Amino acid sequence: MYRFIKDSTVLSTLNNPKWITVYDNGCFGLCEQSDANGVLIDGTVYHIDGKNNILGTESVTMVEITEHQHLQEQKELQAQMEMAIAELSILIANLQKKEE
Repeated sequence: MYRFIKDSTVLSTLNNPKWITVYDNGCFGLCEQSDANGVLIDGTVYHIDGKNNILGTESVTMVEITEHQHLQEQKELQAQMEMAIAELSILIANLQKKEE
């Protein structure tokens, strides 16, 4: 799996990214990872840091992660969301009691 980061923000984590290269005529095209200097994320082409620059595109950092790491992070995020929902429910219940 690959994680793509722009300005400290995770843009995407992908199992099978769409690798992009720029052909001699200036057009983007799909390619193998070894030939890529860019990646397609949600319809936008991004330059991959450390590869030949792609004019007119923003750069992203690519980090390879394991599926286990990704699943663990998702579990942690789920736990954080569940805690936030529980806290919000308590706050709403307290507000409703005050209104009574």
